[in-house]
Amino acid sequence: MKIKEFTEKYSAIATERLKEDYINNNLHIKTYLPFLTKVTLADKLAKVTTLDKDTGNVNVKSDVNYLLFCRMIVEQYTDLQVETEGFYEEYDLLNESGLLDKIMQMIPEKEITEFKMICDMKKDDIIFNQSTPKAFINQQIERVSTILGVTLKPVLEKISDQIENMSEEDVENFANKFEKLLKRVK
Repeated sequence: MKIKEFTEKYSAIATERLKEDYINNNLHIKTYLPFLTKVTLADKLAKVTTLDKDTGNVNVKSDVNYLLFCRMIVEQYTDLQVETEGFYEEYDLLNESGLLDKIMQMIPEKEITEFKMICDMKKDDIIFNQSTPKAFINQQIERVSTILGVTLKPVLEKISDQIENMSEEDVENFANKFEKLLKRVK
């Protein structure tokens, strides 16, 4: 059933007892999602809400993350259907009517906690992997390598190998010097 239709019918019911019956008769809940399904969904969520789609740089969008997390819960754990691309309207309908909380309570807490934990881990992985000095240097080396072509690839690989063996402090110093050099080249 479409979310809009479901929430309108629910809101039209007068008593709490009849509302509970309506939910029990019209909403089907999955109590478990396979681990790989959770990982795949979490990976998509993290990429969309943690990386800028044009540059690939870290750009965390927490509000979008929350909205899409709620959407994934509704789409994956219930038989309700989303009608709009953004899910904003459906979220407002579910939240205003109190159905979002009721749906969350019907899904085992362990299940939501595990899915949220996997989503957080995927987001943290992206932030860590994209934000360390070593990641910055590797991104810049890749950028320079693309600009200069394949001829410098062996030299850049040797530099990259040496960077891997440096301490964090040496890597940061090198990154600062390398960034200054790149600014001169531009």
